[in-house]
Amino acid sequence: EDNSKPTDEQLNALESQANTLESNNQVIQTRIKLYGSTAEQLEYIVENGVDAFVTKQQQIKSDNPKG
Repeated sequence: EDNSKPTDEQLNALESQANTLESNNQVIQTRIKLYGSTAEQLEYIVENGVDAFVTKQQQIKSDNPKG
C-alpha cells in the first residue's frame, strides 16, 4: 500500500483544475440565463430569424468566455 502524500505541485495543479471548473460552471450558468428558455429562444428565432439568433448566441458566448 502506497501511503505517500501528494507533492505541493500536484496539489496546486488539482486546485487550479478545480478553480477552472468552478469558474466555467459560473460562466455556463450565466449563459443559460442569458439564452433564455427554449420558448424564448424559439420566439426570438421567429421574430428575428435564425441568423440573428446565431449572432446573439455567439455574442453571449463571446461576452462570457470559459477559462
